[in-house]
Amino acid sequence: MKRDSAVILGGGFAGMLSAAMLSRHFKQVIIEEKFSHVSAGIAQAPHLHVLLKEGQNILEHYFLGILDEMRRLGCKEVDWAADTVWHSPFGMYPRFHSGIVTVNCSRLLLDKLMYQWLQAIPNIKFKYGMNDESSSADFFVDARGRNAEIATLKNAQTTIVTNNLSYATQFYQLPDNHSAPFKQIYVPVYIGINDRGCVISPIEENKVVVTLIGRGNARPSKNQESFLQHLAQLNNPEIIEYLIGATPVSDIKLFTDLNNKHRHLSKIKPWPRNVVVLGDAACKINPIYGQGMMLAAKQVALLDRHFVNNANVNTRLIQKKIDKVIAFSWLMATTEDKRAYQNKKLKLRILHFCLDKLYQICVRSEKIHLKFLRKLHGISI
Repeated sequence: MKRDSAVILGGGFAGMLSAAMLSRHFKQVIIEEKFSHVSAGIAQAPHLHVLLKEGQNILEHYFLGILDEMRRLGCKEVDWAADTVWHSPFGMYPRFHSGIVTVNCSRLLLDKLMYQWLQAIPNIKFKYGMNDESSSADFFVDARGRNAEIATLKNAQTTIVTNNLSYATQFYQLPDNHSAPFKQIYVPVYIGINDRGCVISPIEENKVVVTLIGRGNARPSKNQESFLQHLAQLNNPEIIEYLIGATPVSDIKLFTDLNNKHRHLSKIKPWPRNVVVLGDAACKINPIYGQGMMLAAKQVALLDRHFVNNANVNTRLIQKKIDKVIAFSWLMATTEDKRAYQNKKLKLRILHFCLDKLYQICVRSEKIHLKFLRKLHGISI
């Protein structure tokens, strides 16, 4: 039996995915969004967004057919081993058919398609700006993202891990006759080896997103000449091969808020009985690791299972389980981002040693690299 009404604060990826899920459990679902234009309130909208494999599985579950629509619109399928040139500090990871395949598209297209899907669901409606009607709803989801500010969140114990990183993004149009033996390139920043990195990933309309990453004095700028110099300083032959004949088709956009921020919401007592906070509003992870949207999707699926299996929803328990969903990605991202820290404690030095050993083994072993990829993509090993 369906409950009466639910309100979602925020109409981004996490909010729209929550709406599709909650429409199965509530008679009416309202999405309250500040901006009337899709993606208008998302600072990272012009940048690369990768929805990792388990995130795409969950997206397809609630938006049946959306991946086929992406393919129809020219979005590229990418095997994260066979189609990806992925450098590590210890060599290149092996390329083989992993079966971990995602359909890559721009964030603007993803949000547009999700919005169109929701318009066809009769018990979902959008409201722009705050509305008194929401105060009487049975259930609330706060999915307002990294800058969400409500009284409940202000009381939360918060952990922030900084990294002194930023990135700059430009879209490129590939020539019609473009041919390369790979589709995606990742050159990570690694303390002590290189302060510059790059991600190149295909999207719709035969375009690629080129994102430059830098730390400290190597951080990229919005200047076109500096952007090209950063690419050249990587001294990477695959990048040169991939971008031959490509032309820039957008301005360069800069993003500097890459710090990690975890609000420990499950520790707040008492916790509101009808409120769940998810996505970046609960925990934002450095976006260069590509975990954000996948984690939001897993949190929505977790909430769905709770509604299916429980007549009475325990929101504090859900927040505790959301912390568990976040835990691995938070540990990996913050451990990497702490490489630049001075006077590192023994535990952190051990974690860095173990990660480096893992990367070295992944370079040599397809089997271990596949397990690492599965974990990265949120898939059970």
